[in-house]
Amino acid sequence: MIFDEIVMENFGVYAGRQTAILTPSRGKPIILVGGLNGWGKTTLLDALQIVLYGKRARTSNRGRRSYDAYLRECIHREVNPDEGAKLELIFHRYIEGKKQGFVLSRSWRTVGKEVVESFDVSVDGLLDRALTDNWDEFIESYLPSEISHLFFFDGEQIENLAHTDKSAEILRTAVSALFGMDLIDRLEADLKVLERRKKAEVLDNKSKLEFERLQFELNNIDKEQEAIANKAGTLRVLCDKLTSKVLVCEKSFQREGGEIFVRRGALEERFNSLKGVEARLNRELRDLASTVMPLNLIRNLLLKLRDQAIGDEQLRNARILSDVLLQRDTEIIEKMSCFPECANALETITVLLAEDRARRTESFNANEILGWGSEFAGKLSIILDNELPVLDRRVELLLSESESVAVQLESVEKDLARVPSSEQIAELQALLDEARRSRADKQAELEATIARMAQLKIARNELELRLERVGRLKLEEGVAVNDKERILRHAKRSRETLAKLKRNLVAKRCALLESLIFSSFENLLRKEQLLSRLGIDPDSFEITLYDKFGNNLPFDRLSAGERQLLATAILWGLARASGRVLPMLIDTPLGRLDSSHRLNLVDHYFPAAAPQIMLLSTDEEIVGRYYEKLSPHVCHEYVLRQHGSNKTKLEKGYFQ
Repeated sequence: MIFDEIVMENFGVYAGRQTAILTPSRGKPIILVGGLNGWGKTTLLDALQIVLYGKRARTSNRGRRSYDAYLRECIHREVNPDEGAKLELIFHRYIEGKKQGFVLSRSWRTVGKEVVESFDVSVDGLLDRALTDNWDEFIESYLPSEISHLFFFDGEQIENLAHTDKSAEILRTAVSALFGMDLIDRLEADLKVLERRKKAEVLDNKSKLEFERLQFELNNIDKEQEAIANKAGTLRVLCDKLTSKVLVCEKSFQREGGEIFVRRGALEERFNSLKGVEARLNRELRDLASTVMPLNLIRNLLLKLRDQAIGDEQLRNARILSDVLLQRDTEIIEKMSCFPECANALETITVLLAEDRARRTESFNANEILGWGSEFAGKLSIILDNELPVLDRRVELLLSESESVAVQLESVEKDLARVPSSEQIAELQALLDEARRSRADKQAELEATIARMAQLKIARNELELRLERVGRLKLEEGVAVNDKERILRHAKRSRETLAKLKRNLVAKRCALLESLIFSSFENLLRKEQLLSRLGIDPDSFEITLYDKFGNNLPFDRLSAGERQLLATAILWGLARASGRVLPMLIDTPLGRLDSSHRLNLVDHYFPAAAPQIMLLSTDEEIVGRYYEKLSPHVCHEYVLRQHGSNKTKLEKGYFQ
């Protein structure tokens, strides 16, 4: 299937008749559409869904509204509802080697309080009434609506697929729809219906009434299951949209200083705490200044002063020694003079003693300068050698801590200076809170819906067992072996064979998908040795990643960009495994990817993802070097331009 042309007339923001040629050329599969947010990119995606699937379309903003109410709101607001809106899709596909052209035309208008819809299918220029009446079955057999989001998707939301439960759900649905497993399921269901019908034919009136009652309950459960499955699908799409809205609000909130505003109380508390620490440190430093610490300023003078004090002390000691020696020598001479035999030596001894005294005191002839007591030098040594070094270390620690506190204070003060006022942030805060509340409400509703689905599944299984038991009990009462019993026996055996066939086919398809998804991921990531392999459980469809050492690698160990590439690889692998020629349409193709991962998509995915790929880009995505790399593969370029408050035109060209 290749889209050739789409026509939108008075649809959404597209006033009047808007036409885009989409046919790709050889080697150029890309149709590039540029537009700012809110100018109609998603509306274009919705248009394709509606023209293809009608009331089963997975549109972006339908919510819980009825299909008629949704169509009424899709009519351009400046157009008379009686005129209505129209969508037309021209495409071609090859059937048994022959090219066939199709034209889908879906229009609607209001008639009183009702919406009247018209739908036609033309093949090779001729209206095909049979195909028109059976279009739902035709398109479901080729591109089922429940997997259409695998080919028409929002690039900002596909990261959600790179989670165990989400990917398992996608794979289960895709394997069933793309590879014909749904046919086996329908055949099994038809066999069960046949068994029940045949069992009912051999039941007595009482058992038949019980059988019919259980069958009626089972039919009601089937209807509710179908309705609630559709509701769950709608809620999932809505939850994804609300998640994107929350992310946009969070970015705006953060850009305007909202994150700092939220942390304002903590910042003020931190600021006051640091101010307290700063005051304590200053107080301790002042206390140290009241000790002998200031003497550090004249340390060298104090050292000289101590040396002088020690010299004065030595001078005093020398003078005392000189007096002691003089007294000693005088006593010796007096005693020797009493002995006549010593008269000759007395003069010599007197000279020698005088010379000894002179030699001992000749270095202490200087005058004493300070005149302080002997304790002064000792006290000065205690200050210089003991007290001041301890105080130096304490001051050094205090100054280092004070410097660290000053740096932290400066950072906190800058953050506080950036805190916006309550009035500035109030509107953004309200928008963010409302977006989060809406998402939480829808997620709660989705969880309740999923829980109800589980309850219905259990109830259905119980009903089937009761139906089986009612039929079996009657047969065991001795019903003769006849055609009915033979049919029942063969039907049961056929169901068992189909179950085995399905298990084998699913296992083979999962093995194929493992290889294709893994090779797609490696091709996109271009990072060697991140994964050694990828496994898919054929029962639960859960994906398991293995690192280069063969260990299990949880999804949350991947970065956000790597998860988005993994989700893209899952979609790419499914498309490759389907073997079908299907177009792709990607809204916001580069999403929240960083520059390196963007290049991987631009270089390796977009040119090779499909024979036709339509990219709906903002002015911050496929521009600059990304546009230059992609332009050799682009066959058509369009840009959405807004004229007035709610009019968008689809024009040829792209962002300048």
